[in-house]
Amino acid sequence: MLDVIEVEASSQFEIRDNRGRRHAGPFETREAAAAAMKRIDGKPPRRKYDGTPSAARLAKQADAAPGWIRDASIAHFDPHADREYRESRLGTFGPASEVRKIDPATWLAEQEKEKNPQR
Repeated sequence: MLDVIEVEASSQFEIRDNRGRRHAGPFETREAAAAAMKRIDGKPPRRKYDGTPSAARLAKQADAAPGWIRDASIAHFDPHADREYRESRLGTFGPASEVRKIDPATWLAEQEKEKNPQR
């Protein structure tokens, strides 16, 4: 059984058993020696989580999401498709729009005709 971490004279750490036999080392820090002792005991080293979710977990979570969340995420990641959907529903609002081609004088004259039909 390995349960002893000893400090050498040069302030480095070694892993020794109860009989004093050296199994691994030297290590610069106590944490490195403890991690090596866990590996020697048969426990695999723990993977470090870097903060980014894995692709499999993202796919699983996306399948379980409600429809409105999926639609919002698709629009967020595919703005061109969102633009096409909006234009098919509402029309364009850019320079090609019919609203942009209206002459203000003509529009005001039409409004006056609607208010006063006798003239």
